[in-house]
Amino acid sequence: MDGGRFIEPEIIGIIKKRSGICKGVGYSLQIDASPLLRKYIAAAIYKYKEDNDFEDILENMDIEDFSDEKSYSQYEMVRHVIVDCAVRNTKIIDEYLKSSKVQKSNKDLFFVALGRLSTSFKAATLLLNNGFFVEVVFILRLIIEQLAWGSFLLVEEDEEKIRKNRTQSNVGYLKEQLGENYGILYGYLSSEAHLEPKEIEKYLRKDEEEQIAVRDRSGKECEGETNTLLVLLDGYCELLWKGMNHFGIMEEEIEYYTDCHCLNKKIVISMKAVLDNNAKFERI
Repeated sequence: MDGGRFIEPEIIGIIKKRSGICKGVGYSLQIDASPLLRKYIAAAIYKYKEDNDFEDILENMDIEDFSDEKSYSQYEMVRHVIVDCAVRNTKIIDEYLKSSKVQKSNKDLFFVALGRLSTSFKAATLLLNNGFFVEVVFILRLIIEQLAWGSFLLVEEDEEKIRKNRTQSNVGYLKEQLGENYGILYGYLSSEAHLEPKEIEKYLRKDEEEQIAVRDRSGKECEGETNTLLVLLDGYCELLWKGMNHFGIMEEEIEYYTDCHCLNKKIVISMKAVLDNNAKFERI
């Protein structure tokens, strides 16, 4: 790692440093490396620094110290929770549609659009866990476009207007439903996805010979985009709740879906606290 940037293209993730043995030694592994492999790498570094017997080092290391639970960074944990929440929303949508009696085409389109977002959140998390900070922007933009489309469907029932709808015309509906910051975020993601000149700088770095090189991956940039993913999850949960209330909830199910929504909000608030910066997006 160099300032949070991946130097070699095959480097995928970082093992957490343990007991100070790896201080001053740079090393990386795939994010899904097994606990046993993590243990062997740590032992190898210990031997390199202390020149002890490798087998003795291994014998005195507890493999539990290298489990997934103890090796995930805060950002990886937040991404895992985000995916869990998105998947749970998909199940909530399935339950809602099975019991809903409302027959409206915009209702079906609304919930179909939101129902498939769990796949997009999974894809974004895979890219972030692997350091692909450029590629993930396209998935993030897809998510916010679906939220904008859903926002449009909350207020428009005319089938002809729905058929002729253009993606870029939905930003106003998005801001109306989720607030101005989501309009700003939409603009940011569009700019990033089109690789506009003002955004290209973050994809470049100086190599060992002080020449301009392309940054393939960046753990630091992916930390920032984890904030963006959480903001999108927050908008997803809020828009889902608004949609269910707009199209109607059966009286006997109101308490259940209210509890689901409250749980979603608690999860988002907890993850914002973990990220330590409230995951707010504002133009700088």
